[in-house]
Parts: sequence; structure tokens; C-alpha cells
Amino acid sequence: MFEKEWLTGNKDLSAVELTPLEERVAKEQPALMDGLKKAKELLGEEKYARYISPLQNIAKNSTTLLIRTKNVLERTFVISECQDALREAFGVRTVRIIG
Repeated sequence: MFEKEWLTGNKDLSAVELTPLEERVAKEQPALMDGLKKAKELLGEEKYARYISPLQNIAKNSTTLLIRTKNVLERTFVISECQDALREAFGVRTVRIIG
């Protein structure tokens, strides 16, 4: 599962398969589920599945939504296709996306 050969010998590391964001948030951050549901309504099933489900992480404070993407390309698509809907869905002023 590790992409780099030198990682396979490290006993301190383990690999887990990345599950869809919605599953992880339901377990670890249930307070964000309402925002994700509203984002799905605003974006539609197709865009949500393409851009939101594969996200690595999402966090929120009172004014900012912080999103972690896998890479810069994914970050670019989330900014261009989803940023306004995410701002509305989560009721925040700022959406920061790290890729």
C-alpha cells in the first residue's frame, strides 16, 4: 500500500485505505454533517462525488472552513467549482484550501 519502497520497512508507519469524506466526518466530526449535506444539495450529486468525497480532511471554526486536498490540481478544481457553495453550506466567511 505504501508508494515508496523505503516506507515499507518502517515499523512506526501503517497504511489505511482512504474512505469517503462523509464516512470519516460522520464518525470523527459529526457536527460538520449538516454542512456536508447542504453542500451536496447545492453542488448536486455529481460534483459532490467528484470534488468533495475524495477530500483528505475538513475542519471548521466559527468563520473559516479549512480543507485539505490530495494535490494542487484537486485544490484548483475545488476552488473553481465548489468554494462559493461550501461557504454558503457551512456558513463561513472564508474557505481555505490546502493542496
